[in-house]
Parts: sequence; C-alpha cells; structure tokens
Amino acid sequence: MAPLEGTAGGDIVIDGSFGVGGLVETPIIFKVRKGKVVDVDSIQFGADIKELFDKYGGAARNIAEFGVGTLDCARISGNTLEDEKVRGTIHFAIGDNASMGGRVKVPLHLDGILKSPSVWLDGNEWMKKGKII
Repeated sequence: MAPLEGTAGGDIVIDGSFGVGGLVETPIIFKVRKGKVVDVDSIQFGADIKELFDKYGGAARNIAEFGVGTLDCARISGNTLEDEKVRGTIHFAIGDNASMGGRVKVPLHLDGILKSPSVWLDGNEWMKKGKII
C-alpha cells in the first residue's frame, strides 16, 4: 500500500535486501521525517542511494510503499520481487507510488526488505520481531 504522503516517521533499518544491489551485508538506515528520507546511513549502498536522490530530486525521498510478507515458501535471495513476499518480513519502498494510488510520480521505486521487524502504526505496536500481534 502507499502510505499517506508526509506522515511516515522514524528509522527504517533495511537488513534483508535492497533494490539497488541485492542482499544487504550491513544494514541501511533511513531516517524518515514527514514522509521523506532525510538521511541515509549505509556503508554498502549509501553513495548509490544519495546519487539517485540527487538525480531525481526530493520526490525520490518519498516513502512510497509499505508491504507485509505472507508467503512461507519465499526466501530472501537478493531478488526483491521474491524477497518482499517472505513471511515475517515487511518492506518499504522509496520514490514513486503513483502506480498504487499515491500522489508521487518519479522515475524511481526501490524496495527494501526488513527481516523480523517490529512495527508501530499510529502509536500501537502491530508487529513484534516479525510476528503480527
């Protein structure tokens, strides 16, 4: 789903895979304020991500998607199309969300997978270590 633009906040720690280069060896930390990535901390992909932000502008920093993996048979392999479906994971995307009903249109949409995450929605814990509460 496309989160309501301008509302996401917190730190997103990508530790599964990421659309720029596959499997994540060291976590990517996105600091998010008012629905936009304001800082990226990543040894592995930081320069690539910042280059894309520079190339595509502020819209590329949009938190574009939030999804929940539900398939027991899927495995994290570095292919984000499968990785985002692994049971017990969630994924976020940055960039374009117009294709899923959002208002941000930019030629960038990159998914990042979080393994066994804890998630709070509207101040309530919704998922704890990959298990929906």
